[in-house]
Amino acid sequence: MLGASHLAYSQETDSEEEEEEEEVFELSPFEVSASPTDIGYRATNTLAGTRMNANIKDLGASITVVTAQQLEDTAAVDLNDVFLYESNTEGTGNYTSFSVSGNPPTVSEDIQQSPAQANRIRGIGSAERTINYFTSLSQIPIDAYNIERVTINRGPNSVLYGLGAASGLVNTTPGKATLGSDYTRIQFRVGDDSYRGSFNVNKSIIEDKLAVYVAGMYQDQEWQRKPSFELTRRQYAAVTYKPFENTKISGSVEFFSQDANRPNFTPPNDYVSSWIDAGRPSYNPVTRTVTRGDGTTAVVTGIRDYREAGSLNNLAEGISFDWNNTRAAILIEDGDIYGRFQRGVQNNGEPFGVGNTNLDYLATTMNPYELSGYELWTTTQINDKSIYDWESINILSGNSVSSEAVTYELGFSQKLAEKLYLDVGFFKEDYDEDVNTSMGERGIRVDVNEFFLDGSENPHFGKTYVDSVQASPQHRTANNEIARANLAYELDFTEQDNIFRFLGTHKANALWQNRKLRNQWARYREAVISEHDWVDMSSAVFSRGNNAAVLTKFFYVGENGVIENSPGTNGLFPEHPVFGAAYPEGSVGGSYSLPVSYFAPNPEGEFVIDGVNGEWITEPTTVAAVLHDTRADRREIDSQGAVIQSFFWDDRIVTTLGWRDDEATNQDGDIAPTNAAGYRTFGKLDSWNDWDASVVEGPTKTRGIVFHAFDWLSLHYNESDNFNPAPAAVDFFGNLLPNPSGDGEDYGVTFNLFEDKLVARINMFEAFEQNSRDLPGDIGRFTWRSRRVEDEGSWGFRDFLEWKITNRDNLPARDLPGSLNDIGFLQDGLLNSSYPQQYADEIIERAMYPSSYYDGRTNYSDTASAAAEGMEIEVIYNPIENWTMKLTGAKLDSIYSDLGFYTTAWLYGEGGTYENPIEGSRVWLWRDSPEAQFTYTDGDGNTQTGNWFNDRAELWGGNSQIPREWFEPVVKSLLDNAILRDGLPRPQVRKWRWNFITNYRFIDGALGGTSIGGSVRWQDKAAIGNRGLDEDGDGLFESYDAFDLIYDDGETNLDLWASYTRKIWNDSVNWKIQLNIRDAFDSGGLTPIAANPNGAANAWRIEDGTQYYLTNTFEF
Repeated sequence: MLGASHLAYSQETDSEEEEEEEEVFELSPFEVSASPTDIGYRATNTLAGTRMNANIKDLGASITVVTAQQLEDTAAVDLNDVFLYESNTEGTGNYTSFSVSGNPPTVSEDIQQSPAQANRIRGIGSAERTINYFTSLSQIPIDAYNIERVTINRGPNSVLYGLGAASGLVNTTPGKATLGSDYTRIQFRVGDDSYRGSFNVNKSIIEDKLAVYVAGMYQDQEWQRKPSFELTRRQYAAVTYKPFENTKISGSVEFFSQDANRPNFTPPNDYVSSWIDAGRPSYNPVTRTVTRGDGTTAVVTGIRDYREAGSLNNLAEGISFDWNNTRAAILIEDGDIYGRFQRGVQNNGEPFGVGNTNLDYLATTMNPYELSGYELWTTTQINDKSIYDWESINILSGNSVSSEAVTYELGFSQKLAEKLYLDVGFFKEDYDEDVNTSMGERGIRVDVNEFFLDGSENPHFGKTYVDSVQASPQHRTANNEIARANLAYELDFTEQDNIFRFLGTHKANALWQNRKLRNQWARYREAVISEHDWVDMSSAVFSRGNNAAVLTKFFYVGENGVIENSPGTNGLFPEHPVFGAAYPEGSVGGSYSLPVSYFAPNPEGEFVIDGVNGEWITEPTTVAAVLHDTRADRREIDSQGAVIQSFFWDDRIVTTLGWRDDEATNQDGDIAPTNAAGYRTFGKLDSWNDWDASVVEGPTKTRGIVFHAFDWLSLHYNESDNFNPAPAAVDFFGNLLPNPSGDGEDYGVTFNLFEDKLVARINMFEAFEQNSRDLPGDIGRFTWRSRRVEDEGSWGFRDFLEWKITNRDNLPARDLPGSLNDIGFLQDGLLNSSYPQQYADEIIERAMYPSSYYDGRTNYSDTASAAAEGMEIEVIYNPIENWTMKLTGAKLDSIYSDLGFYTTAWLYGEGGTYENPIEGSRVWLWRDSPEAQFTYTDGDGNTQTGNWFNDRAELWGGNSQIPREWFEPVVKSLLDNAILRDGLPRPQVRKWRWNFITNYRFIDGALGGTSIGGSVRWQDKAAIGNRGLDEDGDGLFESYDAFDLIYDDGETNLDLWASYTRKIWNDSVNWKIQLNIRDAFDSGGLTPIAANPNGAANAWRIEDGTQYYLTNTFEF
């Protein structure tokens, strides 16, 4: 489990061995020195405050060092395990990272794809990751097989990371090759259907000159919900070479690979309970007849709208029209794949579109109350075990992640002169990842359709299914490269026998660093690649990859609303195209055959649908994985900094001053081009925009002071800031978004009692993060959806202006939109051979937009801010050498602020609203301005007057949807929902937390070699939502009550462990066996993590209950 915990073993056995004289080596200030008081869970020194070796008691920042013994005692192997026991840290064991998105909104947990990032510090955001204080890629998880210590630095710290997250960072210190030491450690761990093995070997090759160290780990982790696994392999090698007394060279390399098919950590969305409660109604799509639960029938009429289910259009409660059900679907049951009859096909290159008839399938839906109050409502997840057994079934078995990485580190240390030291380092990470989220997190439904659209019986009628819509697997590469140099000098006036000795001692460090970071993504979709009459290859904007998002797959998992089995892995996404390869390997991947059955109008056809004669046609198609789009960004960050730690008045006053200046340059990559065959290619994967387009520069500062009033009492204060260059993004005004930044303030008191055996530190803090891109709710989604109102191909405002110009100048109708929708038009400066540039310029002027708005490379986004305040308490007590205790406590309040500021200002104007937008804002332009009005006369001489936003007209070519009908539920409702959270507590914030850990080791007697220990973890109730306010008395909630919070129950968890250590094999091997019981006596279940405004929980974390780990360790 823990490679570097050789140190912990040494602590346990030193008292049993004779002390030996060892040569004393002078440590570099860039190395942490041990202290006689470093026992058990206490570590005295750290690099976290100044990048130089410093005593924690001399630092004002909130710093915790997690020792090797604590890691081993608690069986902690990753960051989420560590965060269980520390102050104001949360991981997957006590917190569920999730997002809320969609319309209606649904909860999507973030753990399945990346548990290493599903954590947060101080309720603000996930931890910045560093390795030996080199900024690391957070996607690569930490693992204790090769860790000497874990250091948690809460809040901003410009000395360590002028660029970084305001929440704080976690630094890991990997094992290293140690001169003059030979040891081997082998460890095996089993528990809860999982097993793990690791080894660590250190060998001194040339005494006091050369040493090597190697380590490895293999872990196969499984969960109760099957099928599920996470297979991890890591190999590590390090070397230390000391050619001269004052020179040291070191290097290391680590290989990491992981294949994971993790389970769902929250239940699926519930689209079956209301159907069961309604008596299990069914539907005949041919006659459009609903059979209700009581046996009565009705023909469905009127507008199809899921929000009106159960109240309009003769729909029965529990079922609704689902827009995904109008699409072509692949039906998968017991690994067999079937096609399904669909409405029709289109000739615009989108064969799986909604088609040209009003035929529909129905689907089960949420309860009517959620439907009626949908603007503030979030879909409820299944919490009925008779419907879904969350202990045994992985409902997202088709989602998978495969990743691999290589990490290199080189170091050179040189003592240049007395008290002058140089440290030069190089760090590099290459990361590669495939993420397949084919299953999504949509929820569970029942196939209520008695027949297919052609009248044939539906063999899946009444069966439960989970659907996959718009599956878009991704491939990502990341390259992180850092070079740095540190120069440290100590100036000690106290050694002088004159008045200058009062100037104290000063330790200074100067830093230079250069970091280069590059990210590249490719997204894939399924598309028909075979040739058909209904695929218009002549269209200038045709793209196979771009028009393939509408394929739906239904995975049948049971009967009558009950989930009986996992959906399995058959029928998932085909093999991806080769990342970065040229056409065709890079554009087209694996394929399969699929029969497509559709209705085709034909005067001679025997079927009549909507008064149109036609016939059902079935023809074979070839569906393949194709490249959908690519994205890339790269950053280069140049940094210089300095820090000085000064000691005055016999070290009673210690000050820390730090300054750092960072310049970050950002670039975005070009969009993926489409070739003549209609395929996206990697042709511009390494093509970048203007290097000077986004340069951010600024200083950050740290100021701290510690006053040791007495030997047993110290007071501290610290303030620091930082900023975090994010990928270049703009608001809808065309301005670059400001980079995220943070400010923090810490102050408190430390007690050292009982001859330094007890250390208690109490720290109060305030922390702020401004302009974060970590957007809650649907802020990220409504930004780009707002833009679609401008350029949607069939009724966008740009199309409307084009229509007005064609009528004014008597141009051929509808010739302009197609060409203007083509990004290439604006890049080339040509409309087409017939129309000059003036029309494009006029449309841009009347739309009040610069041409850069249509630049396909532009990343539109918005920001949010967060504030947190609270307290952190840490008490470590070692009453005797073989008994250690640690108590941590935390108080926290954390809220959102400034949500969606830029998008709101763009839509409504500053201070404006949807009902009363400010003149010049977008809603004003779309709805209230003279530009939005029209007069239309059809071919029969009938004249219609109205405005584009509110009124339907034949000028839209028969499209029945008007912009308002799309904007209000798809954009406005999401925006309102997000903005209403402004000033509200962040999800799952708990006012108080307390953790207690202890371990007692019997030295001799009958129990000699035995250790016993445990921990108690108590959490206060968590805020999981706010009750709603019915402001107009209509029975619906229009806003949240900021003062009426909804809480879950607090909880207490107990961990137990015991170990036994003895010598075996003629006393040549030290053997230790340890049993850990985490969450003892916990039967598992569901813990609420979110609630609707009526006070009822709508989302839960799945608790796995008691976990057992048995570990055997051999050291020699």
